[in-house]
Amino acid sequence: MERPQESHFRDTDYVVPLPNDTTVTVGIDALHPALDAWVADYQFASWCFVTAWNPGGELCDRRENACANVALFMELQGDGHPTVSATAQPRSGDWPVEPGFVVVGVSRDEARVYAQRYGQLAFVYGETSGPAELVWVDA
Repeated sequence: MERPQESHFRDTDYVVPLPNDTTVTVGIDALHPALDAWVADYQFASWCFVTAWNPGGELCDRRENACANVALFMELQGDGHPTVSATAQPRSGDWPVEPGFVVVGVSRDEARVYAQRYGQLAFVYGETSGPAELVWVDA
């Protein structure tokens, strides 16, 4: 059974500008070989896209969102995870672009903790050679 927000997440491009001057656009259920290669360079086999913007699927003040995202970034850095800035860009244009991060080497459970801590409904998770998955925090 599809959740009310599921189509929003699925109709979003997760855009990842990699440090090697390659930009990868990740879609839910799609493969992402260029991202896989970058993740493998760190000798890891998993990654996630997570943001602190608009917790609970509710539009929040831009400043509040930005402060929460800085806190998330600092936490990721403090935990030692290789991280690159990325954005969630809805294809329909009916929701604002949400800055976030692609985090390398996290497990699904670790990614869930970050997403839950920042009030997110879901996050995107991937393993090299597999499709990007939409993972609900409460699942």
